Amino acid sequence: EWHEDRTGTKYVHVDGAISSNHPLDVYFLETIRTRREEKARVAREGQEAIKRAQREAIERIIKAKGDHFGILGLRRSASKRDIRLQYRALALEVHPDKNRQSGATDAFHILNDAFRECMDMMQATYRPSTTAQTP
Repeated sequence: EWHEDRTGTKYVHVDGAISSNHPLDVYFLETIRTRREEKARVAREGQEAIKRAQREAIERIIKAKGDHFGILGLRRSASKRDIRLQYRALALEVHPDKNRQSGATDAFHILNDAFRECMDMMQATYRPSTTAQTP
């Protein structure tokens, strides 16, 4: 919806766009079309970047199979919190419901196994003392 500004020299759209030409001016309509095309192009490029990142995550996980911390992209000194956070981030990238590329299901299963193994290793290294200390 367009309206004239207070001076009567410009047209203002409710979205904030401003034009000194009448809103139906050919040049102005061409500008709007160009902006819409640019937004669509940026959205397409963003989707392509997401797919590329997903593909790389799948390949990295499958390639690192067997190296549980390597699959998660972590060092063995990582904390449980780090393991959990990294797992969740990678799970979003390779989960078959979010990533329809081939290999996503396999990568997700490998990731789950690696997460379980890393958490089990962390649990095994943390053994609180259960015996009472007597003076």
